[in-house]
Amino acid sequence: MPMHRLALALVAVSVAGWLAWKNQPAPSAPPVAQAVATPTPPPPTTLATPAPPPVTAAPAPTFEDAGGKAAAQIRGAQAAFKAGSYDRAARAAQEALREDPANESARRVLENAQSGQNALVQLKTAEAALARGDFAAAESELEAARRLAPWDRGVADFSSRIGEAKARAQRDADAKAQSARTAQITDYLNQANTAMAARQYEAGIAFYDRVLEIDPNNQAALIGKTGAIGAKSQADAAAGGPRSGGAVRSFVFGKTEAKGTEPGGLVGFEDSAGVDVKKGTQAAELPGKIVFEASPAAPKPGERFKISVFLSNEGSQAIQLATMTVATVLDGKRQSGPVSLSVTTVAPGQRAPVFQTPGDQVWKEGTQSWTMEIVLRTVKGETYRNALSWK
Repeated sequence: MPMHRLALALVAVSVAGWLAWKNQPAPSAPPVAQAVATPTPPPPTTLATPAPPPVTAAPAPTFEDAGGKAAAQIRGAQAAFKAGSYDRAARAAQEALREDPANESARRVLENAQSGQNALVQLKTAEAALARGDFAAAESELEAARRLAPWDRGVADFSSRIGEAKARAQRDADAKAQSARTAQITDYLNQANTAMAARQYEAGIAFYDRVLEIDPNNQAALIGKTGAIGAKSQADAAAGGPRSGGAVRSFVFGKTEAKGTEPGGLVGFEDSAGVDVKKGTQAAELPGKIVFEASPAAPKPGERFKISVFLSNEGSQAIQLATMTVATVLDGKRQSGPVSLSVTTVAPGQRAPVFQTPGDQVWKEGTQSWTMEIVLRTVKGETYRNALSWK
């Protein structure tokens, strides 16, 4: 058959509904394991602990007007305390008490100055803990300093320093984790490519699955896994198929036909001799591609099979889906009808599942022809069409 007629036949073929398969009894033989593995979700990402709100310093202690024999020393002690010089305040208060041992103002200044001195010692210990990255110890030492001198501005401000250091450490840890994930994905993809080059399809699928466990939307792994499953199924069918009497038949899908809102906009055919193909300017830019996954790719009589349909968005804008029609033809008997969409929005650069046949369908003995056609319509009135055929 000429190539252009084959291309036209692939899209224009009559197709029938998969519902006919559900009514057929399953064979007594045990079902064959599905080739498509569902990727497990990635491990939860560790969320950074939010920094605590800034701590407000308590009001500074107030002292009575200095009086008595040591009034000058007391005023000096009070001034040094207000300036945050706890050592100088303590010395001046001690001098005042030596001159006037019963002076209550001097005693109060001395007690608060000594608390400030001890708080600064705790603060230095907290700084050392922060420098080595021990946030728990730094916070513990800071709390001890805050109990001693809640009025000290330096003690209060140190809480923000701990919060900033924790946030910085979390960012560094996230960056290292992302770098490690990227390196791991690259390594798995390289191993998958090596396995595929050696026709070790099961190993390739396993490596693609490892990538999808880390990044479920990784396009290289999604596309690579689809190809690996198809290659493995065809290789298995060729190895176990008939030795004579014709080639092994398997599922094959064609190019997506995209039709825009303007008439005459078809995408998906190549110019061939004797075929007049008109391409609309708007439809040529439609980014959607309908992709099939068949498991297995070459089903045997009595074997369970499953068809998964995806829409790949290769554009920069989201595709909003409105309706979907599924039609199948089994040995010339056609059934079709609307089917609920699995998703209604496909983000740019993503591939989303839109339909999947039940997993209990069984390939009928004596099947001569089988075709499935998917038609997707968007909210903008655009149409995507593609067909999967058993050949």
